[in-house]
Amino acid sequence: PAMRAEGALVHVVAEGPFNGEAMQAFATQMAPLYASLPPGRPFVNLTEFRHSMLATPEAWNGLAVFLQQMNASGLPLRATAWIAGPEVEGRALFLPRGEQLFRAAGRRFATFDSLAEAEAWARRILEE
Repeated sequence: PAMRAEGALVHVVAEGPFNGEAMQAFATQMAPLYASLPPGRPFVNLTEFRHSMLATPEAWNGLAVFLQQMNASGLPLRATAWIAGPEVEGRALFLPRGEQLFRAAGRRFATFDSLAEAEAWARRILEE
């Protein structure tokens, strides 16, 4: 996936479908990006899905492990948003599943149809 930090917003563009190897690659790429952020500065992760959100059980398990690792890391990650327009394959199934997974991990989470909506939400959270 393509990823970058813009101030307190971490942007990820993910193109599915996803398997266990793809999830491992994501986790491997995210760790140094998170480490490059200013220490102690709160941030929000925005993941924009393109084409497909379909994912194997191994990918979901990998995401759950990644969330546990991030929670244990002490990083000041305030929230995560997933963005997927109506054209993204698997959206109706996987947005609710993602919400369930993130909420179970204790992470503030929301879903949006557009990046602009997600960015506005993220900025409100960072102002709290």
